[in-house]
Amino acid sequence: MTTKKARDFLDKELFVKRGIVTFRSLSRELGIHVNDAKDELKCYYDAVRDTDAPAVPTYLVSGEVPALTVDQHSETQQSESAMDMDPEFEEDREETDVVHQSRVLLVDNRILDEAMSQFSRVHSVHIYSLSPSRFVDAGLVCTPSIKVHKADAKGGPEFFSVVGKIMGSHVKRWSC
Repeated sequence: MTTKKARDFLDKELFVKRGIVTFRSLSRELGIHVNDAKDELKCYYDAVRDTDAPAVPTYLVSGEVPALTVDQHSETQQSESAMDMDPEFEEDREETDVVHQSRVLLVDNRILDEAMSQFSRVHSVHIYSLSPSRFVDAGLVCTPSIKVHKADAKGGPEFFSVVGKIMGSHVKRWSC
């Protein structure tokens, strides 16, 4: 169940301001861990999905896509005729290496199942953002990032552990 604070914020942001809320922007706004923010988005969406004014989710799907062999990968890079191999290396060519590839997709909820079928192994699926309507411009999903960066700059390193941001000690902060 969504907390009152989260529900009030999401109602206002989505249906009054007509804005987009990502799990990161919700995390910074409420001062909660990003995983808790993901849970809040899911609970809120479950509560409003069958109402007159449902929020529209965009999902983040990550995982491994079917592996390519080195031969398959090189065929996509250049044709056989363009490559001249020495006969002594022909036997090496028989052995193929598997190249594992990871992929991260932002997906509209209408094609979530189709998108997930591209993966040989799914690592994670969660609501990335809620919006008052479907995206016509994919760039709109980046809009809340400005608020996130400002909140991170204001909160500083002490705030990072609260919201779940990982930052190594070797990383130096600088501002423009």
